[in-house]
Amino acid sequence: MVRKWFVCLVSLCILAAALPIHAPAAATSPPSDFSQVCPDPSQLEQEILSHLTVAYENTLPTLSTPESEEDAIPTSVDFSTAIPVYIDTELENLSLVQQADIQAHLEQCVSVWVIPMQVGSLYATVTLAKGLPLNPETAHLMTPAEQTSVQEKEGLWTVSEVAMYTDFTPYSTQISQLEQAGITTEDAVLVGGLPGIRMPMLLLFEDDIASYWYPMGDYGPSEAEVTGSYVHQARFQGESLHPFYDYEAVLSYAKTNQTSTQTDSSGMPNGSTSQGPTLVDFVPLLVAGAFLIVVLLVALWVLRRRKK
Repeated sequence: MVRKWFVCLVSLCILAAALPIHAPAAATSPPSDFSQVCPDPSQLEQEILSHLTVAYENTLPTLSTPESEEDAIPTSVDFSTAIPVYIDTELENLSLVQQADIQAHLEQCVSVWVIPMQVGSLYATVTLAKGLPLNPETAHLMTPAEQTSVQEKEGLWTVSEVAMYTDFTPYSTQISQLEQAGITTEDAVLVGGLPGIRMPMLLLFEDDIASYWYPMGDYGPSEAEVTGSYVHQARFQGESLHPFYDYEAVLSYAKTNQTSTQTDSSGMPNGSTSQGPTLVDFVPLLVAGAFLIVVLLVALWVLRRRKK
């Protein structure tokens, strides 16, 4: 009987030692539609069209060919074309490579949504973001009316930026081109605000591991700047697309370009520091260790009784 108890205790000890100390985060799909984060996006339509009109009017004098403003301004907004961009991610300061861990982390980060639009011969990107709290350090630089406006928009989706381009390929179109070139983009995510990189980068995964980045424009880092970053270059309809960059190499480049405060294209701060491990992170380890000690003490007690 004693022998059976001893075998059971040893088995429990081995099982406890084999248990994982930290289970990986479950993979979750990030929101793919703006309505998932903003139940009634139509309430933003007039605000978007108003900002779009102002941006277009300011750009008209720079055009070589006159355009009719009346015919150029859209009358509606297609919110289904909005695509999320994660900012203030601090990925360059973390050691995340597993897809599930990265997606779980991004869910806790700030995200903006970018809507591509065409206005006459120009292209526009409308960036939507949740209003931030009034910053007491800069409040004195604002008029009372401006302070009230910021406070009223806190926590609400609003237009943070409208950018005009003479030549622009929407992010969704670029992703579609990658798919047609044979690149898997099913779980890819857009990350913006990486230090030293003036554009969003598409993060792609292979076998549930972060593998490489694809720049969404012509302002990505050069191959010489990001040592060992060049992976390969896909082709779409006979033309070369942007080069792909190694995941770790880009983060290393971003880390060397950090400043005290980074700012993304929507004007949001991108300078928070990542936290180190806390006591909560060690709870599973402490519980497993205590269990092992109890099992070993009971095993020793059984052995001593057997000798007697």
